[in-house]
Formats: sequence, structure tokens, C-alpha cells
Amino acid sequence: ALLARPHGGALVGGLVVVAEDVQDPVHEQQPQLGGRILRDRLWFFGAGRYFKLDRTGLFSNANGTYSRSSTDKRLEGKLTGAITQKHNLILSMIDAPVKAANDCQIGCLDATSLDPSVENPLRSKTAFYNGVITQNLLLEGQFTDKTFAFVGFGGDDHDRVTGTPVRLTAPGFGTSVNEAFFCGSTCRDEDRNNKQYALKASYFLGTRSLGSHTIVAGLDRWHETRLADNYQSPSLYVAILGGFAPTINADHSVLVNVRGGTSGDTVQYWPILTPSQGSDLNTNAFYFNDSWDFTNRWNFNLGVRYDANDSTDSIGNKVANDSKFSPRLGASYDVFGTGRLRLNASYSTYVGRLAETVSGVGSAAGNPARFTYRYQGPDIRNVTATEALQRMWAYFDALGGIEKAQLVSQSIPGASSRIDGSLASPHVNELSAGASTQLGKGFVRADVIHRDWKDFYTGFTNLQVGQTTLPSGAKADLTLVRNSNDFERRYDALELQSSYRLSKKLSVGGNYTLSRLRGNYTGESSGGGPGSEGTAEGTYPEYNNFPQADPIGYIVASDQRHKVRGYASYDMPTRFGVFNVSALERFDSGGAYSLSGSIDIRENANFYGTGKPGGVKNPGYVTPPSTVGYFFSKRGEFRFPNIEATDLALNYTTNPNWLSGLSLSLQGEVINVRNKKGHTYNTSVLTAQNDTTLQKFNPMAGDVPVEGVHWRKGVLFGQPTSATTADSSGSFQTPRTFRLSAVLRY
Repeated sequence: ALLARPHGGALVGGLVVVAEDVQDPVHEQQPQLGGRILRDRLWFFGAGRYFKLDRTGLFSNANGTYSRSSTDKRLEGKLTGAITQKHNLILSMIDAPVKAANDCQIGCLDATSLDPSVENPLRSKTAFYNGVITQNLLLEGQFTDKTFAFVGFGGDDHDRVTGTPVRLTAPGFGTSVNEAFFCGSTCRDEDRNNKQYALKASYFLGTRSLGSHTIVAGLDRWHETRLADNYQSPSLYVAILGGFAPTINADHSVLVNVRGGTSGDTVQYWPILTPSQGSDLNTNAFYFNDSWDFTNRWNFNLGVRYDANDSTDSIGNKVANDSKFSPRLGASYDVFGTGRLRLNASYSTYVGRLAETVSGVGSAAGNPARFTYRYQGPDIRNVTATEALQRMWAYFDALGGIEKAQLVSQSIPGASSRIDGSLASPHVNELSAGASTQLGKGFVRADVIHRDWKDFYTGFTNLQVGQTTLPSGAKADLTLVRNSNDFERRYDALELQSSYRLSKKLSVGGNYTLSRLRGNYTGESSGGGPGSEGTAEGTYPEYNNFPQADPIGYIVASDQRHKVRGYASYDMPTRFGVFNVSALERFDSGGAYSLSGSIDIRENANFYGTGKPGGVKNPGYVTPPSTVGYFFSKRGEFRFPNIEATDLALNYTTNPNWLSGLSLSLQGEVINVRNKKGHTYNTSVLTAQNDTTLQKFNPMAGDVPVEGVHWRKGVLFGQPTSATTADSSGSFQTPRTFRLSAVLRY
């Protein structure tokens, strides 16, 4: 928009200030400059951004605060060239590295588990061409190259005492001390890069008897690579202390407690047995679409897309070699032939690409093995994490090495889990129908939408799948990842849109969505991306044979019942320029959450108390599940608080002839004017697994758990899980925020 005037340019500046009761200052500058280099031939645009956010982080379990900061220094450049009057070329580049201090990767209880410095370098290069080949034919092409990396994420100390993260898992705790997880600057950076090639042709065809056609056809190639060795610790070890709760002193220092004996705490060894060679995920696509105006009342959309996956994992194994045709069909009918009332319907299929988080499950390259050993020495009470590790290692060394201790479990990537053949990409089928009508100087539109997902990524671990032999010679239960339609995931929605001009100066409008997302497949998380899930019938089915294991319900964190946006805009022309005042009202109903926890239903003497039925007898698994999930409520039965806010904006633009062709635009914004405060919170549930005061129960025998007897809400239930705002993956609603920007055009 800044380059819309080919003979001029623009200089833009901006400042963002977060005010009110927020203690985290924000510093931001966004200078921009654009203009011509060669008249009617070549234009430039340059922009910069300096954004620094100083935050106050909360340690887990409210154990004090710490200072954290992030800095984003962004540079952007663009050249727009008119090769001829009919052919244009745009070249652009963005360099946007982000650096942060005191990063917490996995729940930190004190400063010893913070990562002092991390960095995410990001660079993107794009070339775009468009040209008019004939009067009816337009050609477009695009190439994008993006490089991204995780640099320095993790601890740097390789010592097995001072460089081993200590994970605290006692009831009410899910946090860490002593060292940051993962491996930082002393290990290989993680690179995530992609390239895209696209070519599109648009052709207009008019006929006398069959109406007019706008035909679009194109090719699209997506190429993604990832090179990473997923070290879990700089020392390769992680201590898991869950037998006793830690001691938190008044000065926020932490003393740990280690349980010994036959049920003692554990130490995990996480070696990378095979370095990653880099994964290579490719999707090649072709699409064709005809928007057909058959008559002045009938319009049809006839389209199809073809996607072909060709992917290899981090060791070079072929993990996807599938293809699928996806229809794009639609029709609309103008009832009166005047545009006042239109009816529409469509059917489409959308195919997702193969995700790295799934494609890599069967590869040993870059993925860590895990060996878990039991500490059976004496209890260690109220010592620092470093001293506790010194004593634990002294115990293992006295045995002749950690490998001489009791091996609790082991997992070898590529051996105990792998992809069964080739995976197909999940897809969703969408049906929609609606109507729109004109109302004077406005319109109203309503649409009903239904979506149904298929070909879920699913892990199978059962007696039919069988066992495998690990490189060590030990046996293990085998997990195969396949596509399955045993899950359910369905979305239904009613969408309403409306806009109306009350006068030449005043416009109002808004939209409302009533929706529900039901099923028993989450699909992905914001931090982890897509993943595979196991069904109750396919994953240790003997231990999941009860209704509360995997019920159908509202999908947690994704289902939202109501979403409302309403706006008003008022123009005030004056002899000094044009003022515009606008307001936006936002309302989002709370997302769904459940009450669920882990229970142990394995057969064990006196496990359920005198006279109560026994648990599940192991039918032949090498390592039967020690716990299974149990829903103490319906899936998605409860809701987080609603979030609402009012935003205001004031814009001013000088008259066109102000100061010999110069024009000035100013914009001021206030986000969340009323400073509404809403947040999500912890929903943890305790059972006998992590609270010895609670009783165990057996759903296989018809036991019905009672709150306060068999389960209770966790000690942190209802408390925010992160001090940051929701737009930074935190818990809190964005507070009242002031923004000011200026644009000078010449």
C-alpha cells in the first residue's frame, strides 16, 4: 500500500507502549522508507524493527520471579521492477533474528534451570513474477527460501553432576532444577528450512451459450528439511525425583529429597546412538479450478487438487510415498437475478502435509535412546541438587557403573517404534451451505459448515503387533504408526456476517460463530505440533477396556462455543484532513477442559485393598503400561473463563494537497480499553499415583471413583500456568496496550 503511488515514497515510524498495571516494559521502533529509483521502472522499500520485551517470569510453584527478555532486530528490503508494462518482478528479503535471555525450556523452579542465552536466526528470500501474456492469460510465479534455526537452546555443562537436569515430579510438582534441559551451544544447532516453488496461470474464457469461465491452474512444490540431534541433557543424563517433594525455603532456595530402596527414584540416560542425516519432506501438487458463470443466476466452482508426498526421515528411510485427489466443488444461485438473495453450497477436501513430528518416529538418527536405572541406595534428605547427584553417582559407581544398576525400562528409536510401511497425510472433508442477502446499504450472510477428519496418525501397541529385539538383545513391545479411522473428530459451525452503512460517515458490522469440535483425537499441540495417538482398542487394549479411557467429547483447548466481533467506524472530514474513529468489540467464550488423571490398574497383591477385585493380569507384554488415562469428567465438560475486550483506534490523514504533495497519516490505538483481565489455568488432577492419601480403584470391576477419596484437584488447580500473555503462549489476556504510528508520504 505504501508503494501504490509509483512516483513517490513513504517514511513510516512507530512506537508501542504497554501501560496500566503491567510491569513488563516494551521498547519498539519500526522505521520504514520507500520510493522510486527509476521513474515508472524500479521502486524500493526498506523497513526495520527493533522490539525488546523485558518480562517478569514466574518460577514454578510460585517460587519467586526472575527477569527475562527477548530482542527482535528485523531488517526488510524489497525491490519492485517493471520489466515492461506487462511484466513485473518483485524481490524481497527479511532478516529477523530473535535473541532471548533467561529462557525456561521445561518448568523451572529456580535460577539453576534457566538457559541464560538462546537465539532463533530467521532469514527469508522471495522472488515473485507476474505477467500479462495475452489479453486473457495471466501468469504468476513465486520462489521462497526460508532458513530457521534453534541456537543455544539448552545447558552447556557436560559434567554429570553440575550438568544434569533434575526433574521434580512429586504430587503438586512438575518442574526442574540444577541445569537447563537439552544441549545448547556445545551441541549442533537445530536447522529447520523450507523452500517453495509455485507457478499459476489464470485464463478468462467467454462463450455465447455456456457463459464465462475464469480458469486457474498451477503447480506447487513444498520442500522441507530438518537437521537436529535431539539431546535431552548436556550431560546425557536426567534425574527423576518423584518419591518425596522438594523443600522450598523462604529465600526461594530449593533442597531436594531422593527416595531410595526398591521403589527408589531413577536416573535416565539419553544417548544419541546415530547422528541425524537430515529429513527431507516433499509435497508436489497440481490444481485446476474453473469459476463458471453459467447464467446471470447460476455460478459453479469446479476444481480439483492433486497432492503427492515423497518423504524420507532423518536416516534416509522412505516414510511417505502417497497421493490423493481433493475436490473443490461449489454452486451458488441468485434467486431473483438481482443479487439481493443468493444461495450457496460447496464440498471440498483438504489434505495436510506429512509432519516431521510423525515422520521421524521410526528413525534412530537424531532421536535419543532412553535407559532408565533405579537408585536403590539410602534416602537423601534436604540437600542441594548438586549434592544429591554426587551421592547418587557415588552409589552407581560403587556398583561398577550405572549400567550395573536395576534397569527399569529402555526405549531405542527405530527399534521399539517405527512407521508401518508408508503413511498417508490426514485429510478433512468439508460441507457447507449458506445464504446471503442485501439489506439496503448492507448485507447479511449465514453459512453452516461441517468438517470430518480422516486418516489419523495412530500408534498401535498390542499382542497382534508383537515384540521386537533391541540392539542390546533385550525384548521390547513394538509400536507401529499407521493411518487409522478408529478415532472421531468433527466440527460443526454456524457463521453469521453482517455489514451496514448507516450514513456516509458511519458504518457498523460484525460476525458471529457458533461452533463445536467433538471427538477423541487432539491431533496436535501448540508447542509440539502434530503427533500420533493410540486408540483404546489398539494400544494396550487389555488395560484400556473401560469407557472413561478415551471418551467422545469436546476437544480440549480447541473447542470454542462462541466467537463474536462487532465494529463501528466513523469518518470526520475537516479542512485540516480526515479523522476516523473506530471501535472493535471482541468476545471469545472459554475453551474446553476436562478433569483427567493417571491410574494404575495392573495386577498386584493387595493393590486395591482387602476384598476388592484384582487388576489386569499381564497377557504377555514385555513392559505393560504402569499407568493409563482416566477421565473423571466428560471430555471437555468444563470451560475456562470468557475473554472480552474493547479496542479503539483514531486515525488522521492530511488532505491530498497538504505541503506540496506531502501527506501525513497518524494512527493511535488502545487495545483492551477496559483492561479486562482473563486467563486460563492449571487443571491437574491427583490420584493414588501421585498422592498416597488417595485410594486406588479398578474401573474394570465397576468401581466408580469419588472425589476426595480416589481423586482430587491438584494443589495448583485454578492457578495460571505462565506469566505471559496468550499471544506469547501464556495464560493471561493481553492487558491495556497503547500503540502509535506515523506515515509520511511524498
